[in-house]
Order: sequence, then C-alpha cells, then structure tokens
Amino acid sequence: MFHWNWLFRVAGCSLLVGLTACDAAIDGQQQPGTNGPTTVGEPRVNPSVGSGGGSGPTPAAQCLPNRRLRSLTPDQIDSTVVALHIAAPSVAQRLRDTISLSDATFSSLASRLDMSQPHVAEIYEAAKQIANGAVAAGGPAEACLSAQAGGDCVRSFLSDFGKRAFRRPLSSAELASFAAFYEAQRKQDDVATSMTSLLRALFMSPSFLFRSELGPVDAPAGPTKMTDFEIASSIAYYLTDAPPDAELLGAAERGALQSAEGRAPHVRRLIAQSTLASGLQRFFGEYFRTAAVGSVSARDTTLYPDFNSDVARAYGQETQAFFSEVIVHDDARLATLLTAPYVMATARTAPFYGIAGVTSDTPTRQIAPAGQRAGILTQAAWLTRFAHDKEGNPVSRGRFVRERLLCDSVPPPPPTVNAALPPPDATRTQRERLTAHKADPTCAGCHALMDPIGFAFSNYDAVGRYQALELGKPIDASGNVQDSAGQAYAFTNGVGLAQGLATSPVVQSCFSKQVFYYAQGLSNGDEGACAFPPLGERMLAAGESTIDRIVAMVSADEFFTRIQEAP
Repeated sequence: MFHWNWLFRVAGCSLLVGLTACDAAIDGQQQPGTNGPTTVGEPRVNPSVGSGGGSGPTPAAQCLPNRRLRSLTPDQIDSTVVALHIAAPSVAQRLRDTISLSDATFSSLASRLDMSQPHVAEIYEAAKQIANGAVAAGGPAEACLSAQAGGDCVRSFLSDFGKRAFRRPLSSAELASFAAFYEAQRKQDDVATSMTSLLRALFMSPSFLFRSELGPVDAPAGPTKMTDFEIASSIAYYLTDAPPDAELLGAAERGALQSAEGRAPHVRRLIAQSTLASGLQRFFGEYFRTAAVGSVSARDTTLYPDFNSDVARAYGQETQAFFSEVIVHDDARLATLLTAPYVMATARTAPFYGIAGVTSDTPTRQIAPAGQRAGILTQAAWLTRFAHDKEGNPVSRGRFVRERLLCDSVPPPPPTVNAALPPPDATRTQRERLTAHKADPTCAGCHALMDPIGFAFSNYDAVGRYQALELGKPIDASGNVQDSAGQAYAFTNGVGLAQGLATSPVVQSCFSKQVFYYAQGLSNGDEGACAFPPLGERMLAAGESTIDRIVAMVSADEFFTRIQEAP
C-alpha cells in the first residue's frame, strides 16, 4: 500500500519552500528519493528560459512579469473537474476556506499561491475526492478498471486524460513516470486501488493545480513568449474560468496561437455565448464588488422586514444577468454598464425597484421608474453591498467610485482618529450628520474625497430601494466630483453622477486598467503593471466595446511575454 501520508508530508513541505518563490518549471520528472511522479510542491527550476519567439514589439524588460506559475482558483479547479467529466462533489468551498480572499482584490492575483499547511491538507483531501470520482462507475477511468485492461490501457488513458487534465500533452518522461508509478502500485494493490492512487498523484501535480507562464524550456535568458498551450490556458481561464475547450486545444496543437490573428477568433467565440463567459462574469462581479452581495444575510428587521438572504442572493443573480445582458446582448460598452435604464428583475426583486407585474423567477429586462436608475451603481446589489444595517453608506459608496472607477487612492484614517460615523438619529439627515463629522479637521481631508460622491446615492436605502424623503425632508443628493485629469462633474443625484462618469476618459482608462490587471493577475506596483500604458492606449483605440478592448489586449504579443533574468 502506498503511504499517502508520506506523500502529503513531502508535497506540503516542498510546496511551502519551493512554490512561494513562484520560480519554477513544471516538467513532471520524477524527483530523486520519491516513489512516483512529481506531485504538488515539486516543480523544478530551469534557469535557462528566455526568448521564445513571436512577433511584434516587446516592452522593456522591467515592464514584463517574471516567468511564473499561477494557482488555479478553487472555482477553476471545480470547473476543470467538470470538464474532465468527473462526477465528484465540489471541492471549491473547502479550498476557499483555507485561503485568504478579500472582495477588495481580484481572485486572479498571480501572487496568490496560498500554500499554507491547511491549504495543502485540503488539496490532498480534494485530490482523493476527485480521484474517487474518476474511478467511479461511469467515470473517465472506468475502462481501465478490469483485471484484463493491463498497462497499455493505463498508458493510453494517461496520454488522453493527462493531456486534458494538464491542458497540454504529457512528455514521454512524464508518461513513463506515471506508468511506472502505477505498475509499482499494482504489485501491492488491486486495479481500482492502484488507479485511484495514480489519479491522486495526478491531481496533486503542479501541472494540474497551477498553470504555467514559463515559455519554452530551452530558450536563452531574456524575454520569452509563452507556449501555445500556455496561451490557450491563459485565454480560457481568463474568459471562462475553465480549461481550454477542444477547439482552443486544437489551435494550440497546430501552433496557431502565436499570432494575434490566431487568438482573436477564439476570444470572440468564447465571449459570444448566450450568457457571459464565467471568467468575465467573475471579473465584473469582483470589479464592482457585487459578487459578495449574496452573503448579506439581513438588514434591520424593523426597517426592512421584507429583506432576507434569499433577496440578497436574487440581487446577485439579477446583477450577473445584467452584466451578461450588456456585454453579450447589448453594445458591451462601459457607458451602458453605468447608465442603462433597465434592470434584470425577478418576481422577488422587482418590488424593491417599484416595478409591478413581474412573475418570473428568471431575471428579465425591465425598465425602471423614470429618473431613478442608471446602470450598475443604482442597482440593488451594488447599493446593498455598500450599506449599513439601517441606512445606505455614502462613505463606502463614494470611496468605491473614487478608487475603483477613478483609480485614485484614499488614505486610511490616522490610527488616533475615531473613524466611526455618527449613528442615525431622529433630528438630522444622514447628510447633515456626515457634514458635521467632516467638520473635524482630522477627518475632513479623506471625507472630501468620498462624501461628495457618496451623497449622490442618498436616494437609496440599505437594501437599494429608492427614497425621495428622509425624516420628512426632500433628500439632497447633489454634489460634484473631479477626476485626476481635472475634469469636474456636477450632479443632482445618482443617475446624474453615473451619466457624468460614463463620459469620463479617466473612468474609461481606469476600467481598461482593471481589465488588464484581472487578466494578468496583477495589482498596482507589481512587476508587469507598468506594461499597461501602451496596452491601455491600444485598448482604448479599439473603440468603446469591452469585447473589442479585450481582443486588442490579447492581440498584443507582450500580453503573453514573460521575463527571466540570466542566473
């Protein structure tokens, strides 16, 4: 019997030491002193990776990300298992519970390797669960489970299934290593147990758990273009949160992804589905921070007795439908995301918009009452995500616009300052309370960046419902905002703010930057972040369609170029 506890100790220890540096090659070669093929934590460094070909200009080396591994997210692991036709329970939540994620950052960050010992333990358990599903009746390994199947069946299975699991063909050395591992197990165990052990090793391989951006292993030091299979995985996981489909893998096999002309049709094909591709859906949910609205369990039950976790989840569903409607079925423009007069309401959410007659549980396009809604910033999911228990939160709403849409930064409050906002009272409106709070000079500077923007959303309560009065007084939602280019926008309410933001070149550039950061797994200050300005110009020149901008981004060779300095 193979000692899996021993493998777990080897994998976890080498994982924590080796992968946190993210400086490795994945070749699947058997390591000295192990009883089987490489498992998680044992990728090897090839110091001689460099220029890999491709056409077009390459930015200065300091503006290229290093060669790197990128961990699949828990949801990407789940989708990969589904693509392999394995009927196994989801492992995403158990993996998610052992990593640190904030909805203020993108889940795609390349630096998020998350190889803590608890996470490695969950990878080990997840690999067992997936392997058990693969050998179950009807699973992909079933054909090789009879006593008569033999080693040839296993090698054929490894060649086909391994290619889909690793998103690239296995090398002859990898095939031999995995096959030898299986034969060693067969000397001790029956066919089913041996196949399960083999699959556990495969699902703990870094070639399954990570996707590489290393380029050819035999190139000299310097800039290197990613291989076709790496490009295929990059495109697929970015757009669909899933591995490359048969068409994209076929293009990689033909070497057709090294050119912009070879990549663009696949990008458009993957986006042009009936619903927005899952990877882009995740980007929009994380960018606008609406993905977390489903976790809002309740608001003050006295003030909002009709709001509960079911409504919150329905808000999330309608927002996903809105992103899909704009990108796939409408004109795909950021301006439309910010100003569309419609919502994708359901029977559960329509009353919160004051829309009558909606009976479907499926989100359907509905025109909101005139003058009350304009795009995502006036929809219930976003407004509820940025709200207190009893009322909306103009500070966090304004901060979001300042940081996420204008790409400005708001410094944290000084540690000696009480940052708690004044609670609701029966005599002063929220705006009056915040204006008094801002009179404190230690608070004024930061609040001046956020509050004038946030007041635009004063017409929306803690669950995103429209309100014209507060304490019997007409709500003052007017204000102004100035972007980093010095352009000022005056508005009378949230609809006016959204319309002003939609015309801002700063907002357009900021949005393109976030598209680039999400796709590349970067954040401000990371190596490679400085590659955005020339790519950003190319994206903006492609027009207002988000799809056209994404195509322009992935058409650039530098998007798939990495750097490795000489040792």
